[in-house]
Amino acid sequence: MRKRALVVMLVVSLLAVVGVTWRRAVEPARLLVAPPLADVTSQLPPRIHRIQAKAVYAVCGGTCLAFAWYAADLAIGAWQRNEMDERALGVPSWILYAPAALSFVLMSIEFARYLFGRDTLYTGRIGGQDASI
Repeated sequence: MRKRALVVMLVVSLLAVVGVTWRRAVEPARLLVAPPLADVTSQLPPRIHRIQAKAVYAVCGGTCLAFAWYAADLAIGAWQRNEMDERALGVPSWILYAPAALSFVLMSIEFARYLFGRDTLYTGRIGGQDASI
């Protein structure tokens, strides 16, 4: 289980480091899930919609912080034990874990910006149509 979580964290952090945006990465899945979900959320009153959006930002930011904590713990532990990754080259293991920790911290800062600011990720557009948000 720990290996699987590490692989997921590394893949997500590599996507963030390479510059693949969240919208591009999930565009195919969004076409399947978003229209029915957006139909439901677009019918909410604006005040409830803002509360729902803030709750989503809080959950996502908290999840990113948890992953950052876990990745930082792995990086610090690898540094203290002087672990080496021997798959191709003798690379210190902490070098593999540190970008994951940094990436998740940066993502949590972005979610905090939406949580405590006035900006929103919700544009009011579903595919090619406008939604009343």
